[in-house]
Amino acid sequence: MAAARDRGMAGGTSTLDLKISVLGIRPAGELPENSPLLAALLAADTRLGNRSRRERSSTDANIPLSVGIPAISIGAGGRSGGAHTTEEWFEPAGASWVCSASL
Repeated sequence: MAAARDRGMAGGTSTLDLKISVLGIRPAGELPENSPLLAALLAADTRLGNRSRRERSSTDANIPLSVGIPAISIGAGGRSGGAHTTEEWFEPAGASWVCSASL
């Protein structure tokens, strides 16, 4: 805040107080490149003509991966709102498929 005030970007003389609380532990994992699960996904992709992409992300696959259980999360895109609330919604129109497997 002091730096922002010095640059005229913040008013007043109050300080900012933060309280940090852990809301959840999301361990990371990694699906090996030679995983039979990944091979099956890629074969299905080829057969169906999908053009999914692999990426790392915070998904439901992270917990099993973190304890050595092969897992993937597929699907992304579309429209959504209210993430991580009881009002969360998803409209799949225009969705593109993604393999999130922490590769």
